[in-house]
Amino acid sequence: MTSRDAPDRLGGQPRRLDRLRQVDRALGVLRDIVLQGLEHGFFEYTVVGEIIQGQKRRLVIKAGKSFQFVIAADELDREDPS
Repeated sequence: MTSRDAPDRLGGQPRRLDRLRQVDRALGVLRDIVLQGLEHGFFEYTVVGEIIQGQKRRLVIKAGKSFQFVIAADELDREDPS
């Protein structure tokens, strides 16, 4: 796996970072922040979501430093896992 590859959080297979959807990136960051907090022993963070222009969603994760993601509405379409 190259430095530009990352595990697909849904299926466990590597996918290129530049092809990951913003929602997948946001969930990965949130997961990592929670795990780091649990390892450290205590933590506090906030997650704020809002609808912005073009029916996109802005997700801001604040945990010491801030992460911001703009997620297109079509990324929220759930795929049938079966």
